[in-house]
Amino acid sequence: RSTLFPYTTLFRSLADQRLQLGLGPSDPSPTAVVTTPAYESARPRASVIIGLCDRRDLVTEALSSAADSIGVPFEIVLQDDGSTDGSFDVVRRFMDEHPDLPMIAVRRELNRGPSATRNDLVERARADYLFSLDAAAGVYPTCLARLAEALDADPDAAFAHCIVAGRRDGEIVWTTTFEDWSPERFREGNCIDAMAMLRRGALERVGGRAASMVFGGEDFDLRARPAEAGERAAFVPQVLAWHRMSDTFCQRSEERRVGKECRS
Repeated sequence: RSTLFPYTTLFRSLADQRLQLGLGPSDPSPTAVVTTPAYESARPRASVIIGLCDRRDLVTEALSSAADSIGVPFEIVLQDDGSTDGSFDVVRRFMDEHPDLPMIAVRRELNRGPSATRNDLVERARADYLFSLDAAAGVYPTCLARLAEALDADPDAAFAHCIVAGRRDGEIVWTTTFEDWSPERFREGNCIDAMAMLRRGALERVGGRAASMVFGGEDFDLRARPAEAGERAAFVPQVLAWHRMSDTFCQRSEERRVGKECRS
C-alpha cells in the first residue's frame, strides 16, 4: 500500500488514542426499528444512508429531497444516534406519510458517534451502491441516477462524486471545486464531499468499515483509503447535491479559497 496521506495519518492516530483510552463505541441493540410498507419488497440499486443526531428542524427536508429521486430504484436507510430533540419522532411521521417509499429507520438510545453509525448503516443497506446523505443537506432529483450511471459506465471506479452546492435561503451561494478525480489532492485535506456514491465491493476491498474517528473524519477515511489503494473515482460535472450554508461556513470557505489562490 502507498504511503499514507498526512490527514489520514492524523485522523487514524486520534482514533487509536480514543480506543486506547477506552472511548471506543459500544454495540447496544437497537431500541427501535421502523419500516415502511414498501421496504420489504423493494430491490434497490442504491441505498441512501443517513446518520441523524438532533436535526429535528432539518431532517424532513433531507428526506423529502431523497424521496423525490428519479431514475434508479433506491431505499433510504436512517439511523438516529441518540437524538434528544425528538428527531426520530419527526422521521416516523415522515414514514407514515410516505408508505410507498422504501425506508428503514433505526433508533439507538446511546450516542456512539458518526463512525459507528456509518458502519451500522453500511451493514444494514441492501444495495450495491451506497450514497451518504447528511441530515442537513439534500439531493436534486437526478443525483442518484447520474452517479449510478457513472459507476455503471466505469466498473473499476470505487465511487462517483459530483459538484455539491451550498444553499442559503434556497439560493446557491457556493460550490465545490470543479475538478476531476486526483488522489494527490488528498495530501491537502478532504477534497471530495461526503455526499458521494460508493461501490460496496470497492469499500470491502479496503476494509469495509469506517475507522472510529474522534473528530468526524470517517467520511474522509472512507474515500482516502480507496485513493491510497490505487482505486479511482468517476466524476460527474453537474451540481447534483447541496448543503445548507450558514454565514460562518460561507466565510470560512471563501477564506480557504483565497488562501489556496495565494499559495498557487
